[in-house]
Amino acid sequence: MSDANKPIDPKDLHRIQKFGLGIGKEYEPFIKVDELSSRGESIREQFPIPVTDTLDICLQLGSRHPQIKGFLKVVTKDLLIDFKYKTQIAVAVKHSSDSGKERVVDKLQIEKAYWEGRGVQ
Repeated sequence: MSDANKPIDPKDLHRIQKFGLGIGKEYEPFIKVDELSSRGESIREQFPIPVTDTLDICLQLGSRHPQIKGFLKVVTKDLLIDFKYKTQIAVAVKHSSDSGKERVVDKLQIEKAYWEGRGVQ
């Protein structure tokens, strides 16, 4: 049996009729943070990376630190997921139209260097 012929999990089938729909204030997420698997502890959004660390990384990479109008910007990770047993995953979420932009790539390299230096995937 190919996967295309397999039925959808009844719990998911029920959920897609009510959740993952709407826009803005009307949006109801398909999965909520408090419904993480038993291994999940938390999901933090826009987690800030210390500026002293990102300045050092920029120096090592030979890139300019993100800034606007002469003010340094705090670099953030889109999602930091904490699991039981002290493991973490850092996730970057970018629009596909931004994927080739030099500054977006620079920022992703800064984030990657920071999290790899801490043993975070």
